[in-house]
Amino acid sequence: MPFKTELHCHTATVSACAKGLPGEMAEHYIKLGYDAVVLTEHLSNATFKKATVGDMTEAAWDEKIDYYMQGYHALRAAAGDRLTVIFGCELRRAADGNDFLLYGIDEAFLRAHPDLHTYKVPALRDAVHEVGGMLIQAHPFRNGRRIVDPALLDGIEIFNGGISNENLNDIAAIWAEHFGLLGTAGSDCHRPNGYNCLTGILTDTPIRAGADLVRHLREGSFTLAEPLPPPEPRT
Repeated sequence: MPFKTELHCHTATVSACAKGLPGEMAEHYIKLGYDAVVLTEHLSNATFKKATVGDMTEAAWDEKIDYYMQGYHALRAAAGDRLTVIFGCELRRAADGNDFLLYGIDEAFLRAHPDLHTYKVPALRDAVHEVGGMLIQAHPFRNGRRIVDPALLDGIEIFNGGISNENLNDIAAIWAEHFGLLGTAGSDCHRPNGYNCLTGILTDTPIRAGADLVRHLREGSFTLAEPLPPPEPRT
């Protein structure tokens, strides 16, 4: 049986737009049979402006990363040995609002790159590649996003479960095929039992760490998981 991994999700501990606490998110994915999730909390100006502990805009970078890591540690604690939690990041560039999924990075990487969300895309790509990671543009055709030179990317999300207009995912898939880009799928889940279609990737061997994920993506040794429909609204 294939192993199922979520590539894009958030918790309310760090991502201000999320509603699911780490314990709720862990139980949600365990119940649905996932083997692993990549936690991609938002990293942006808004992350620190709207921090649950108050405005952290003027805080030192290390303090910001201390705050940022709380969601990951809480989700791992809640999941225990029932679900593998892998560290990732959804970075929003301050200059244009484009979102990028960073895979194969760790806490040390974030601490070594103060104000990473202000980097230009070539510098961001180079920094991620230096540690063996990958740079994937999230929901590239969602309203308000800008086209990025495909040569600067390792891939794009061709299915995002948080997009209500399916045509935008279709456009992303066509774009990836045209430019020979890797295409990934992620639920972009912000709360359990929310509006998202849950998806991810399927692999023949389990993904236990960021390096495993990067290897599978680079080798193309995965398939996209068939999206689960959004749950019925609560009454």
